[in-house]
Amino acid sequence: MGSGRAMTPAGRTTGGFGKPSSAKGAGVPRKQRAGGVLGLSASLDARRVDQATKLLQRGLHEQAEQEFLALVSEGSSHPWAHANLGTLCLLRGDSAAAVGHLQRALDLRPDDPDLLANLAVALRSQGRLEEALALFRQALGHRPEDPGLLTQLGNILQELGDAEEGNACFQQAIAADPYHADAQWGLALGLLRCGQFEEAWQKYEWRWLTRSFRADHLPGTLPEWTPERAVQRLLVWGEQGVGDQILFATMLREVLDLVPAVTLRADPRLQPLLQRSLPALRFSDPLAPLEESAWEAQIAMGSLGRHLRRQLGDFLAHRAPFLQADPQRNKTLREQLAPGGRLVCGISWASRGADLAWRKSIPLAELAAALHGPDVLLVSLQYGPVTDDLQALRKATGIEVVEAEGVDTLNNLDDLAALITACDLVVSISNTTVHLAGALGTPTWALLEDAPSWRWGQRGDGEISHWYASVRLFRQDRSDDWTRPLDQVRGELAALLARRVG
Repeated sequence: MGSGRAMTPAGRTTGGFGKPSSAKGAGVPRKQRAGGVLGLSASLDARRVDQATKLLQRGLHEQAEQEFLALVSEGSSHPWAHANLGTLCLLRGDSAAAVGHLQRALDLRPDDPDLLANLAVALRSQGRLEEALALFRQALGHRPEDPGLLTQLGNILQELGDAEEGNACFQQAIAADPYHADAQWGLALGLLRCGQFEEAWQKYEWRWLTRSFRADHLPGTLPEWTPERAVQRLLVWGEQGVGDQILFATMLREVLDLVPAVTLRADPRLQPLLQRSLPALRFSDPLAPLEESAWEAQIAMGSLGRHLRRQLGDFLAHRAPFLQADPQRNKTLREQLAPGGRLVCGISWASRGADLAWRKSIPLAELAAALHGPDVLLVSLQYGPVTDDLQALRKATGIEVVEAEGVDTLNNLDDLAALITACDLVVSISNTTVHLAGALGTPTWALLEDAPSWRWGQRGDGEISHWYASVRLFRQDRSDDWTRPLDQVRGELAALLARRVG
């Protein structure tokens, strides 16, 4: 009889809990293995756990959860009833319940490396990184050469700002398994963070084989382009989010200098803006069937860095703004805001889609309080519906942040670009707003978490952005504490206002 054992999301397997079974690389329990059940003979309890685990393996999550809940409510002491229930809770975003069930499973089976790793993943989702780190180290004490555990330990270390030790963990994992895609991908991001660009971009290609990378490679047989491949017609396609597509679009002018006819297949929201900014660029609907005969070669936008950003000098030589907002729409929005001599400051404070987005986000009240003043008009650049948030802020603090009438900041990026350029200054966390503002050349102050994404380097790297000349970086010195960057921004804003008066 199988033991009903749960999948290890951070141990021998390589992914996380983050996808339902219908998605690519779905996180489902691994094949059950033979073994006894703690404190139980070959009992009905064990059979029921096995049956429920099979439901989970088949992607029948609701049915499996009902079975596991019934077992737990009846007082089952089977560790995998609690472990698998914790897995399901985490899959649907209930990390608090997941931690409770996984801790109970670990109490029943202390020092089990799979359970240690599962609980570490659940704690990580709550932002309890130090506790997760300790559990991953404990699990590695039992399986010191496990590439999955080494990779997850590397990820946690990167998130805590220790890029060098994190990279060392990835390298250990690769030494144990050279084809471990998540370790190779983790090392790519770590090397990018550390500025070792040439090696990093080579390893960046491992993204296609990881479970966490959500995009699929372009279908078909078109060969991949390199600058040495002389072609007349090239397809460039976006495989990541809109912020990254803007980031990688900083290289499109160079591609246009190398290839006579370049077609971009990317987020349709970017087309009006890019069409105005790069008139030689052609466009293809990303949802339309791929007509391979129209091109001689193809390349993903995320692969351009391998050819065009091999060293720091390549970045610094190409940081100039390249996007142009609609001048008439910009004029209209500026008049609508009617600043009356005040400095117009656009703000964005929340990230809602990224992994560990809470670490990047800042409370609206804290950001608004740092920037508020009689000589400053605060304008929301935050994507999505925020009217209720702004009304609550005004009621609680008296601080007003205005919304531009008729601007859809989520779906109309051309309008958002015009609004950004209607601002004298943008202050934002690390999200699409920063990429768009930097590509437009609007003065931008980016507020970064203690261990930011690879796009902004690492702790101690200073204020300069490799990607955008108009973006200054203001970094936390402690996780989840915005005091330092907000104090810096407050001081810089006072100096800027003084210069305007002078």
